[in-house]
Amino acid sequence: MGIRASIQASASGRCRRVIVGALAAVLLPAVPALATISFLGSWKVKTKTHDGAPKPIVTTTDDASGTHVTIAMGSTTSRDAEARVTLTRKFRMLDEEVVNLQHMFSSLIRDTSIRFKAKVNEGGPRLDEEFKAKGDARTASANEISSRRLRPRRTYTVKIDLKYENEHGSWENFDPHRIWLTTQASPSKLAMTGV
Repeated sequence: MGIRASIQASASGRCRRVIVGALAAVLLPAVPALATISFLGSWKVKTKTHDGAPKPIVTTTDDASGTHVTIAMGSTTSRDAEARVTLTRKFRMLDEEVVNLQHMFSSLIRDTSIRFKAKVNEGGPRLDEEFKAKGDARTASANEISSRRLRPRRTYTVKIDLKYENEHGSWENFDPHRIWLTTQASPSKLAMTGV
């Protein structure tokens, strides 16, 4: 085999490898990243209402990046109405990772108070928000995020507590409470909500 034949064989071998590599990249599906957060069971939800308050509607979803909770508190003009929701859930961190806890909502309130608390134990992220309106109606809203690095191979508990209390006014939760617990590596939830 001459030099010319050797060069042609080498070039055709490289060409085949490039073609096979390109085909593999196009035809093979993308392999999703492994989740670093593992949920242990489903959300435990407790709701309590009295004096004509609407029952909160709670929905939850999980995906590879974490969990999402939506709480719709409805509306009322009932005097002394009160509605409360408490959610808890255990999860395990598989790797050391930054975990985000985010809360968004908007409500029109008059002579009403809203109290929202969410936290992850063991020094995890936490949010503590309070809104009050005396006299005139006002819009209460939030878009808050808290982030903390959590250690791997530990079990954590996330707890969410939301309470609406009407003295003699009203509330209208026109943009439900949305809470995300996600890992730092996950795509931004803000982009998914159009904010």
